[in-house]
Amino acid sequence: MALQKAIVDVKTGATANYWKISSITLNTNAASFVVSGYVTQQARNENKTPIDHRSYSLVEHPSFTCEGLDASEINPIKAAYLYLKSTDEFLDAVDV
Repeated sequence: MALQKAIVDVKTGATANYWKISSITLNTNAASFVVSGYVTQQARNENKTPIDHRSYSLVEHPSFTCEGLDASEINPIKAAYLYLKSTDEFLDAVDV
């Protein structure tokens, strides 16, 4: 699972089109995760270095509490992608 969306890095001007969660950490009432951006899905499949990383930390977010994950029956990685798609930056991203 990953997301497809063209996002330009403001520091470099490079465009990442393929976004994959590269790490996730869960605690009792918090979650943090990093999504890494690649030029293309092929670049990711060829183990190329990501050109961008975005970090998110959520404290007591209902989707990432133990109760929220249990109630939704969604795994934490899927929950992270759903959260990303609710943000302005990834709002129209496509599942790939």
